[in-house]
Amino acid sequence: MRYKNLSDFSIGKGTYGISASAVGKDDNLPTYLRITDINDDGTINFASLKSVDRSDADKYRLQPNDIVFARTGGSTGRSYFYDGKDGEFVFAGFLIKFSIDPQKCIPKFIKYYCQSREYYNWVASFNTGSTRGNINAKTFEKMPIPDLPLEQQQLIVDILSPIDDKIENNKKINHHLVAISKNYLKIFYSSNSIKLGDIFELKSGYAFKSKDWVDEGKPVIKIKDIDGITIDITNLNYVKNKSQLSKASNFEVFGKEIVMALTGATTGKIGVIPKNFNGYVNQRVGLFYAKTELSYAVLWSILQQQNIITDLIKLSSGSAQANLSPFSVNSYDLNVTFKDLIELDKVLSPLYELFCFNLSEIQRLSKLRDTLLPKLLSGELSVNQAIK
Repeated sequence: MRYKNLSDFSIGKGTYGISASAVGKDDNLPTYLRITDINDDGTINFASLKSVDRSDADKYRLQPNDIVFARTGGSTGRSYFYDGKDGEFVFAGFLIKFSIDPQKCIPKFIKYYCQSREYYNWVASFNTGSTRGNINAKTFEKMPIPDLPLEQQQLIVDILSPIDDKIENNKKINHHLVAISKNYLKIFYSSNSIKLGDIFELKSGYAFKSKDWVDEGKPVIKIKDIDGITIDITNLNYVKNKSQLSKASNFEVFGKEIVMALTGATTGKIGVIPKNFNGYVNQRVGLFYAKTELSYAVLWSILQQQNIITDLIKLSSGSAQANLSPFSVNSYDLNVTFKDLIELDKVLSPLYELFCFNLSEIQRLSKLRDTLLPKLLSGELSVNQAIK
């Protein structure tokens, strides 16, 4: 296979973003795109977006067919292709932008190549031991990209784009479902209170040992896998030791449960487990157990309340890093009656079912996309085969 450099497909050279501090999200200011706002799959984490307040910000505004790359830290190599659908962005200084020339390639093909295993192997070649290497603009300019015929590039885009569109549509639906869930609980405020642990008890997961980790087996959810909405299944760890799995049986999950990060920078972050996901929960990841007939839809609504999450984080201890104890979470007072929660459950249960189904479908489609991509890049899969 012949290769060209990224610079051969670009207009001009790579440019660095604006060096400025983020400010709170403000509709009157440009939206600021930072490394932390880009997910591993090249999509945007809209929940974390901030704004930037600089008079020269317009010089760093993204244009359609621009692609930005994270150049430093644990996210080095992460990319985002801009087509204008996500709104307007000003890109930050730890990102490097290239403008893809539509006269030289199908621009969106570059997006998909930069999600491939081949691309990430190239990124990994700059690592030093366990440390992710930094990559500057000149190095990105020399990134090798397959010089595929335009017809093959278009085929890749035509097959993968509808999958991405369906994933994005499911995410938008889930975003609206979360908003509904968040608002409904506020209706049921009461001067009376109940303990969170009386309806959903939190327990820290099983302490698997380092020798237990293998490349294949039963998936185990760690703190790193909790993204605030669900769990990221793209980089899970695995255990197949039957003795250990038997001991961890109380921390086995089957889908639709809710977990919470109990330590570190992500303390208090939650994740809904997709429908039909079967795996286990690791230590320092809290797993909620239903103590009554209430479904997880009620807990889902409770944990969408920012004031509740803020209160719980304040209960964490530790000077070096936050540590949230299950006891503190279980002792938290909720200003609501059990009778009202039953009514809330009736409203939210079908919404939560749809939310969990959408999560499962998102992950199934993501896996399909990631399976098709290398076969399409290599030419192993033709359009007729892909349709079948």
